Amino acid sequence: MGGYAASLPLRADILLRRRKPKRSSGEYRTVESELAAIGTEFEAFWAARSANGSQLFASRSNEIMRWHFDPPGSRRVSRMIGCY
Repeated sequence: MGGYAASLPLRADILLRRRKPKRSSGEYRTVESELAAIGTEFEAFWAARSANGSQLFASRSNEIMRWHFDPPGSRRVSRMIGCY
């Protein structure tokens, strides 16, 4: 269900622009996971990106991401979509 809901914006863009993605790449995969899955791999990715210096990035530690998307007392279910 979540994968279908996440694909709705892409489907809408395809209909509005009357074009499809040029080709699908088999080298990447899309994964939907819970916020609890944020770990050292995620932090290493953001550390490498922010060290680049060519773009401005806010702090993206796993504690900050969990606080932002899953604040204490919230009943909302938050999921993460990653492309690897």
